[in-house]
Amino acid sequence: MGIFWSIVSAIGYSLDPIFMARFYRRSSPLQAVALRGLALAISGSPLLFFCSVGDFVRVPAFILLLGIAAFCAIIANWGFANSVRYFPVGISSALVSGMQTVILVALSWVLFSEKLEISSLAIIGAIVVINFLMANQRYRSNDTLSDAPLVGFSYAAVNGIFQSFSFFLMAYVARELNPFLASYLWEALIGFFAGGIVFLSTVRNPHRERMCFREFGQILISSSPTILGTLGYAFAATQIPLGIVAAIVSTYVLISSVLGSLIHGERLTSVQWLLLGLVMLLICLLRAA
Repeated sequence: MGIFWSIVSAIGYSLDPIFMARFYRRSSPLQAVALRGLALAISGSPLLFFCSVGDFVRVPAFILLLGIAAFCAIIANWGFANSVRYFPVGISSALVSGMQTVILVALSWVLFSEKLEISSLAIIGAIVVINFLMANQRYRSNDTLSDAPLVGFSYAAVNGIFQSFSFFLMAYVARELNPFLASYLWEALIGFFAGGIVFLSTVRNPHRERMCFREFGQILISSSPTILGTLGYAFAATQIPLGIVAAIVSTYVLISSVLGSLIHGERLTSVQWLLLGLVMLLICLLRAA
């Protein structure tokens, strides 16, 4: 079931950047991140029905780790929100997924003692390489994006680094606490902390442009697949090594690339389709390894 939940997580995380890209590109990235987090606190609330009283009693022991994970996620989400202003969604996803896989494998090896087989490491490495190859391919995009790839790459790097630490902390908490509760609290804290940051910045700059209630409703719908992604990740991390989870979840870039070509006009080249097929083959080999 660990492989299944990893795939569920990949699907959930692939839909979020596709639906949220238009908000990131036309408004304040931090404000969009904050409203997304608050929206997830609402859309994810049904997860609490799967938690017992005993689960809630144990929350104080993990609230610090969840808070740190939430702060890391805010920085990571802000980085991704800015990166899609410079790259198509597929390229940004490819960059951050490769970085996340490498860092998570290293962390799980050192701290969880999850010693992977040489064959699994080789497959994970191949997935990372292909993701970076995809990032270096040019898209036939119709979007008007900022022409500063180095800046965009820096934002993607911020996401890859901080999201890795956030996922790592989430994986640890999910192994000790109810995955439903851990997933919800993580997303809710992201919205709470990011909302507080936006509020303070608005107080300092009252003339800052704000999103309307209608846009919040749109974000509520657009961000809801993230709950599926977080929940799948939390369950997968309790059943199989974190390095394998990270490798499978990183393939959300495949779905993002396909949807990006359909929704945002980020059409794929023949080389990119070939790379997509290779990654899918490697995922099958990873499952058999």
